[in-house]
Amino acid sequence: AKSAAPDLILLDMRMPDMSGLEFLEILEKQKPDILENVPVVFLTSMNQVPESKASGFIRKDKGIEGLLEGVNHFFETGAAHVNGH
Repeated sequence: AKSAAPDLILLDMRMPDMSGLEFLEILEKQKPDILENVPVVFLTSMNQVPESKASGFIRKDKGIEGLLEGVNHFFETGAAHVNGH
């Protein structure tokens, strides 16, 4: 069944069953069109993330205000590849 694409995908780098990078690799194989149109953003405590098709990352230590600011930033910039926020 077809469903509407999300506006943004926010992935934690460390998840219980797989890493954010593993999820992104699966997404790229199964739904490559999503990566063209939907920003994929990592949520992490790291200063940088491995190179990938993600649009960027948001640091966890920025608090809720930083998270919301980062999400808004990636909504505005879209799926273009950018640095962390």
